[in-house]
Amino acid sequence: MAKRIAVIGAGLVGSAAALGLMRQGFEVVLIDGVKPERAAGRLGLDIRNVALNPQSQSLLASLGVWSEVPKVAYERMSIWEHTGTSVLNFSAADAQRSELGWIVENSPLQVALYDRCAAAMEVRLDSVAAIEVTDQQVGLRLDSGERCEVDFVVAVDGARSPTREFLGIPVKRHAVEQTALATVVRTGKSHQNCAWQRFLQDGPLALLPAADDDEGNHRVSIVWSQSAESAAAHRTLSDDEFCRALTQVSEACVGEITAVDERLTFPLTQQQAKTFVFKHKVVLLGDAARVVHPLAGLGVNLGFEDVLAFLQVTDDGLQIRGLNTFQRQRAQRSEHMIALLATLRKAYQERNPWLIWARNLAVGQLDRMDLVKRQIMQEAMGLGPIAQVAEKA
Repeated sequence: MAKRIAVIGAGLVGSAAALGLMRQGFEVVLIDGVKPERAAGRLGLDIRNVALNPQSQSLLASLGVWSEVPKVAYERMSIWEHTGTSVLNFSAADAQRSELGWIVENSPLQVALYDRCAAAMEVRLDSVAAIEVTDQQVGLRLDSGERCEVDFVVAVDGARSPTREFLGIPVKRHAVEQTALATVVRTGKSHQNCAWQRFLQDGPLALLPAADDDEGNHRVSIVWSQSAESAAAHRTLSDDEFCRALTQVSEACVGEITAVDERLTFPLTQQQAKTFVFKHKVVLLGDAARVVHPLAGLGVNLGFEDVLAFLQVTDDGLQIRGLNTFQRQRAQRSEHMIALLATLRKAYQERNPWLIWARNLAVGQLDRMDLVKRQIMQEAMGLGPIAQVAEKA
């Protein structure tokens, strides 16, 4: 008899995990209190989007949803800063690929994954009110009053994971002291399938490729990390004032910003659960396990890495040894990424003139080191040796 697994959380990572487990022959029940719906702002796009690397694309293709969602490939990345003249450029051609990754709207992908789950397994529109873990099974009490008995639980219920809280799993938080402002803008020039990122003193600004609208107007997605005070000030500007400010700080890399959608703000954090595996009966994936700064677009890709690594464990029958290996390697991977992103963010906020000069010199040298840049691109795409070890956790 197939083991029964509850997946708590029907977001991108949770739904992907549920589909992967079902394909392995498990009896899966997907639990979430909200059914996802497609969202679009005034400029016609979902303001929330994700940057997916080739490893994530491969997983989604294997689950049958990649062809169902709109996406825009980016072939280049251009990174520069508010001081100095050095620019760091990455090109898919240098990595012998046609693209570095894809920008995908969040809600169409989430709906595609959820609909596939709803057609293939038991889906409960409910929330978990309590969890009881024994050596034999896990008992879930839902808000509706129903009980659900399963052999194993996969918790993918977000950064504020109720499951993690029910189980009393501690979280180590790392101060970021930044807020992200996200929106979509109309631009005077094409993004040229390039992901642009400029490091400002207050935090990084990303301009990500989006599809042109039906009238041929160019669009770009914005993720701007900054202090809470700056984010609040930028959110209260008039549309025209914000467009002028964004044109200036982006140095018009995509031309003049001519229109802006609603501006969403949310506080940023970096955090990691003390353990990703609880009593060998519950596993945490995605943001329930760790949250990283969005400056490198790694968050959801790390979540999909979790899914791939966990499917390796379930393919071996959920053995204790495999779960312990999963815990060790995924925690290590998360710790390294949190440390790397914190170091990178702090390095670009350094205001000492000598350190700024040294940073620009180092960036200029790195831009000329093709082999090193190729390795960096391989890791970012989930195709390098470090990422491959993580996938085989």
